[in-house]
Amino acid sequence: MATLIQDVRHALRGFARSRAFTTVAVATLALGIGANTAIFTLASAVLLDPLGFEDEHELVRLRADLTTPDIRDAGLAVPELDDFRAMSDVFASVAGLFRVNANLTGSTVETPERIEGLVVSPEFFELLGVRPAAGRLFGRSDATPGIAAVAVITHGLWQRLFQGDPGVVGRTVRLDTDVITIVGVLPATFRHPGRGLAGDPVLFMPSLFTGLPNRPPSRDVAMLDGALARLRDGATIARARAELARAGASLRAAYPAAYEETGWQPRLEPLRESLVGDVRPSLLVLLAAVGAVLLIACANVAGLLLARNAARQHELAVRRALGATTGRLGRLLLTESLLLGVLGGAAGLLVGAWMTAALSTLLPPELPRAGGLALDRGVLLFTLALSVGTGVAFGALPAWHARLGRAEGAFGTRSRRTTAGRGQTRARSALVVAEIALALVLLVSAALLARSFDALLRVDPGFDPEGVLAARVWLPFPNDPSAGPYFTQEQQRVFYRRALAEVRALPGVQSAGWASWLPLGGERRNAPYYIEGRAPDAVALDVEPFLVSDAYFETLGIPLVEGRTFEPADDEDGMPVMVVSESLARRYFPGESPIGQRMYRDLGPDFRAARYTIVGVVGDVRTGALDEAPPPQLYRSVWQRADMAMVLMARAAGDPGALEGPVREAIARIDPQLPLFSVRPMRDVIAGTLATRRFATLLVAAFSALALLLACVGIYGVVSYLVEQRTNEIGIRVALGATPRDILTMVIGGGLTLAALGVGAGLAGAIGVTRLLGGLLYGVSPFDPGVFAATAATLTAVAAAACALPARRAARVDPVDALRQE
Repeated sequence: MATLIQDVRHALRGFARSRAFTTVAVATLALGIGANTAIFTLASAVLLDPLGFEDEHELVRLRADLTTPDIRDAGLAVPELDDFRAMSDVFASVAGLFRVNANLTGSTVETPERIEGLVVSPEFFELLGVRPAAGRLFGRSDATPGIAAVAVITHGLWQRLFQGDPGVVGRTVRLDTDVITIVGVLPATFRHPGRGLAGDPVLFMPSLFTGLPNRPPSRDVAMLDGALARLRDGATIARARAELARAGASLRAAYPAAYEETGWQPRLEPLRESLVGDVRPSLLVLLAAVGAVLLIACANVAGLLLARNAARQHELAVRRALGATTGRLGRLLLTESLLLGVLGGAAGLLVGAWMTAALSTLLPPELPRAGGLALDRGVLLFTLALSVGTGVAFGALPAWHARLGRAEGAFGTRSRRTTAGRGQTRARSALVVAEIALALVLLVSAALLARSFDALLRVDPGFDPEGVLAARVWLPFPNDPSAGPYFTQEQQRVFYRRALAEVRALPGVQSAGWASWLPLGGERRNAPYYIEGRAPDAVALDVEPFLVSDAYFETLGIPLVEGRTFEPADDEDGMPVMVVSESLARRYFPGESPIGQRMYRDLGPDFRAARYTIVGVVGDVRTGALDEAPPPQLYRSVWQRADMAMVLMARAAGDPGALEGPVREAIARIDPQLPLFSVRPMRDVIAGTLATRRFATLLVAAFSALALLLACVGIYGVVSYLVEQRTNEIGIRVALGATPRDILTMVIGGGLTLAALGVGAGLAGAIGVTRLLGGLLYGVSPFDPGVFAATAATLTAVAAAACALPARRAARVDPVDALRQE
């Protein structure tokens, strides 16, 4: 310990004497360690932090897919939930989920607010192992066929609407006019493992999912948004999946009418995987990027240490002459590098805290479990381990080379410039080559992601989003629908007509219309439709149905291809009409016009389905994501078949955001208890679909720029060092007639040789790495030759620029001064 303390004191004195070296080394490490700390904080919050539930490894999510039309997450029917509960040898408990979005009003709520809710099986909280922060949680005693009149709210809603009042337990509110009693408050740490229709659920109600109005239990109606289950003790994920597959096969055989055409297939995922599976690739790319930045930083500091040790050959030789062993010298140098790593880690922690705060402002809203990023104990331990690890990484090579010194050098004559051995020169050159290679891999990856993002920005969504404001409304739907103010179709149509007239009369509104859901708004719906006069097996399973009003197509700028769009006269008294998309017309009416053809929805033998006559064909609209092809779509008139949930679209002559206040006031004039929600311009809706890609692309580009800077510093340092070591040689060359141009060519050529080696190695590495990026790219090949060539040329040009200053200094060497010491 005494020797260690002595080495630390010696290292600190040496760092104090070499302030320039210490500052550059610590700053370089701080950038690398800080970036890794910030990204690890994000990755830890999303991928590693506990979900906050008891024995979370036993929790799984149950979903169902339709393999024939290739639809994932098609929902679950209530009878299927009962089928899963019957698998008691695998599942200890199963809870169904039904997402709702309702109007919250009441004497304790100052203004009407639209909130996200979740109707769940009574055993939901028991399954998760959650305890209340106030009051109680519901259970089997609260079970009712419909939705029970009790609710549990989140800690955030408690604070925001009720200011943390402990008397909230037992208080009543109105949810879509239903009187609901708040029985409990969830702890602040609780986060539902999923999302609602438009955000995070803040209110939970129990139900048995039977006896619901207009929603009879049927295998043909996938009412539930999946289910959560807890595995029984001893049951593994593999076993549960095998049992679920067997159960799916048995159900398909037992109920062919419900499952034969769709290829229904239940699916099981570990709960954590279901939450983070989509974002895991992007986070792994970011971790790899910052890891490469740290390796480049370590290579830079290792190069600095090699140069510093070369200048300390006399000191090291004296130590050898006084009896220091090779191991003792190596320990001294390794202690110095470890101390340097710790200093860099301390500075990196500050940089990481700043970067983490900056990351928090850039996080896309759909990134799960990333709210409230903080440097917790796990992150601090990671930074400490990273600091020690980097200290060993960049200190090992200089310590190894120190063993080559000889004691005789202690008493020889030292020239003004100490010359390093070939081994150290090769080592520094190899480090620079590695830096350039890593920087090239990062630059190629960033360029591919940037080109992919640019290609997405250029995708035509099928409509013109500029100047359009979207606002959602959901009419109250109480447990007893007949008690609601919008129970009948006529009541709904009256509201929609009045609201549309009010909005169209607002100054600055060019046109307005209704739609049942928002293109690129995060929702996807599919329904089977039949074509009149064709065999029943000609069903269109993957059709996306819309309800829209007149002027909807004009408001969004969706082009009319053939026929006409809807008119105000297409109401309940008119002939049922339909407008279809180009993709639907091409797929189901190849080589003929669909105008005049009729389609209908088969809702069972006791239901007389309306036949809709196709009157027009419009352009395709991308509804799921910009990188997904538009599916077949059909549109029906809202004046013939209304819905409780609609989206208002208004095209403004100027900034659409300026319409938000007037549109809210217009709706309030009709129904002051009906709030608008998700009010935003359509350009923001499109931007939201690209938020995760934008986030990953921005960070990889930033890390690539940092890597390029560090590689530039590395090649500048090695060329400057070589010039310093070869000053005498350069003086001799000048004395023998070498011109400044000859010297420039020699120095820059040496630097470009290193750059060429690094670029070659980097191109080979990039070919392997970019293959892994294929799933994150759109509209660009992972092996795009233009990107590879442009990136290699850029890095070579930067390397040449980094060599220019040392080369210029070499060209100005005075041979008299250089040879005076010889």
